[in-house]
Amino acid sequence: MTENNAVLIVEDEYFIAADLADVLRREGYDIVGPAPSVERALELMESVRPIAAVLDIQLNEEQSYPIADKLAASKIPFLFLTCFTVEDLPPRFSDRPLLSKLSDFAAVAVAISKLT
Repeated sequence: MTENNAVLIVEDEYFIAADLADVLRREGYDIVGPAPSVERALELMESVRPIAAVLDIQLNEEQSYPIADKLAASKIPFLFLTCFTVEDLPPRFSDRPLLSKLSDFAAVAVAISKLT
Protein backbone atom coordinates (compact mmCIF):
# COMPACT_ATOMS: atom_id res chain seq x y z
CA MET A 1 0.00 0.00 0.00
CA THR A 2 1.05 3.57 -0.52
CA GLU A 3 1.38 6.23 2.17
CA ASN A 4 -2.11 7.44 1.28
CA ASN A 5 -4.26 4.38 1.70
CA ALA A 6 -7.70 5.97 1.78
CA VAL A 7 -10.57 4.00 0.27
CA LEU A 8 -13.88 5.69 -0.48
CA ILE A 9 -16.94 3.63 0.43
CA VAL A 10 -20.21 4.60 -1.26
CA GLU A 11 -23.03 2.61 0.31
CA ASP A 12 -26.47 3.63 1.54
CA GLU A 13 -27.12 0.60 3.75
CA TYR A 14 -25.63 1.43 7.14
CA PHE A 15 -24.79 -2.08 8.33
CA ILE A 16 -23.18 -3.10 5.06
CA ALA A 17 -21.12 0.11 5.03
CA ALA A 18 -20.06 -0.35 8.66
CA ASP A 19 -19.09 -3.99 8.19
CA LEU A 20 -17.14 -3.25 5.01
CA ALA A 21 -15.36 -0.32 6.68
CA ASP A 22 -14.36 -2.56 9.61
CA VAL A 23 -12.91 -5.21 7.29
CA LEU A 24 -10.97 -2.65 5.25
CA ARG A 25 -9.63 -0.93 8.39
CA ARG A 26 -8.34 -4.28 9.66
CA GLU A 27 -6.53 -4.62 6.32
CA GLY A 28 -4.80 -1.29 6.95
CA TYR A 29 -6.90 1.04 4.82
CA ASP A 30 -8.18 4.42 5.95
CA ILE A 31 -11.86 4.91 5.18
CA VAL A 32 -13.39 7.89 3.42
CA GLY A 33 -17.11 7.92 4.14
CA PRO A 34 -19.13 5.83 4.00
CA ALA A 35 -21.09 8.10 1.70
CA PRO A 36 -24.79 7.24 1.33
CA SER A 37 -25.41 9.47 -1.70
CA VAL A 38 -23.83 10.80 -4.88
CA GLU A 39 -23.75 14.31 -3.44
CA ARG A 40 -21.94 13.24 -0.27
CA ALA A 41 -19.41 11.11 -2.14
CA LEU A 42 -18.55 13.95 -4.51
CA GLU A 43 -18.15 16.31 -1.52
CA LEU A 44 -15.76 13.87 0.16
CA MET A 45 -13.72 13.55 -3.04
CA GLU A 46 -13.17 17.31 -2.98
CA SER A 47 -11.24 17.04 0.29
CA VAL A 48 -9.60 13.60 0.04
CA ARG A 49 -8.20 11.80 -2.99
CA PRO A 50 -8.71 8.10 -2.31
CA ILE A 51 -6.44 5.45 -3.78
CA ALA A 52 -9.52 3.34 -4.62
CA ALA A 53 -13.27 3.23 -4.14
CA VAL A 54 -16.02 0.70 -3.52
CA LEU A 55 -19.38 1.69 -5.00
CA ASP A 56 -22.83 0.33 -4.50
CA ILE A 57 -24.73 1.17 -7.68
CA GLN A 58 -28.22 1.73 -6.29
CA LEU A 59 -28.25 4.45 -3.63
CA ASN A 60 -31.84 4.94 -2.55
CA GLU A 61 -33.43 6.74 -5.52
CA GLU A 62 -30.21 7.41 -7.45
CA GLN A 63 -27.33 5.49 -8.98
CA SER A 64 -23.63 5.97 -8.33
CA TYR A 65 -22.56 6.31 -11.98
CA PRO A 66 -21.70 10.04 -11.63
CA ILE A 67 -19.20 9.05 -8.92
CA ALA A 68 -17.81 6.30 -11.14
CA ASP A 69 -17.41 8.80 -13.98
CA LYS A 70 -15.49 11.21 -11.72
CA LEU A 71 -13.29 8.40 -10.39
CA ALA A 72 -12.54 7.19 -13.93
CA ALA A 73 -11.73 10.73 -15.10
CA SER A 74 -9.41 11.12 -12.10
CA LYS A 75 -7.79 7.74 -12.81
CA ILE A 76 -8.79 6.41 -9.39
CA PRO A 77 -9.50 2.67 -9.52
CA PHE A 78 -12.83 1.43 -8.25
CA LEU A 79 -15.04 -1.60 -8.07
CA PHE A 80 -18.75 -2.09 -7.75
CA LEU A 81 -20.17 -3.96 -4.75
CA THR A 82 -23.79 -4.44 -5.67
CA CYS A 83 -26.73 -6.70 -6.39
CA PHE A 84 -26.50 -5.66 -10.05
CA THR A 85 -24.86 -7.95 -12.62
CA VAL A 86 -22.23 -7.17 -15.24
CA GLU A 87 -25.00 -7.16 -17.84
CA ASP A 88 -26.68 -4.30 -15.94
CA LEU A 89 -23.64 -2.02 -16.23
CA PRO A 90 -23.41 0.73 -18.82
CA PRO A 91 -20.88 -0.25 -21.51
CA ARG A 92 -18.36 2.32 -20.24
CA PHE A 93 -18.08 0.35 -16.98
CA SER A 94 -18.26 -3.19 -18.34
CA ASP A 95 -14.53 -3.69 -17.68
CA ARG A 96 -14.74 -2.65 -14.02
CA PRO A 97 -14.64 -5.28 -11.27
CA LEU A 98 -18.05 -6.15 -9.89
CA LEU A 99 -18.58 -8.14 -6.70
CA SER A 100 -21.86 -9.31 -5.27
CA LYS A 101 -23.05 -7.84 -1.99
CA LEU A 102 -23.28 -11.45 -0.90
CA SER A 103 -19.47 -11.72 -1.18
CA ASP A 104 -17.30 -12.11 1.86
CA PHE A 105 -15.96 -8.61 2.48
CA ALA A 106 -12.46 -10.06 2.73
CA ALA A 107 -12.81 -10.63 -1.03
CA VAL A 108 -13.39 -6.89 -1.40
CA ALA A 109 -10.13 -6.16 0.42
CA VAL A 110 -8.30 -8.57 -1.90
CA ALA A 111 -9.87 -6.93 -4.95
CA ILE A 112 -8.85 -3.47 -3.72
CA SER A 113 -5.28 -4.61 -3.18
CA LYS A 114 -5.22 -5.76 -6.81
CA LEU A 115 -6.52 -2.38 -8.00
CA THR A 116 -3.91 -0.30 -6.20
